[in-house]
Amino acid sequence: MLRGDIQVTLTELVSKINAPDKTASDAAFSRWQSIAKPLYSMGLLESIVIRLAGIQGTPVVDISKRATIVMCADNGVVAEGVTQTGQEVTAVVAENMTRQATTLCHMSKLANSEVIPVDIGICRPVCEGFSTAA
Repeated sequence: MLRGDIQVTLTELVSKINAPDKTASDAAFSRWQSIAKPLYSMGLLESIVIRLAGIQGTPVVDISKRATIVMCADNGVVAEGVTQTGQEVTAVVAENMTRQATTLCHMSKLANSEVIPVDIGICRPVCEGFSTAA
């Protein structure tokens, strides 16, 4: 995977992942249980926050840094006649994402989320500086 000038393999990334912090998860769970509301009434949101607490190592979860990762590829639907546009459109849209010139980019900006397009099989070369899957 290429990100800027840094070449990183998936194995290297995976090796840097630590086990969730059980103490932080337990503290986040206790915090949810202490809030005046019906137990488990926030459903999946509670579970996600507890998991994030373990991942971040703190019961006070911070989700201020966000990203939208877009996996860009030509998947053969052009050859099947299923799509209305050719494969060149995939590359153009992906390159437009690197210039922040798509609707997704504008919506992500409003949500304070970085857009990271990743080439996982675009049929033609894309602009320099584009992230590519290794």
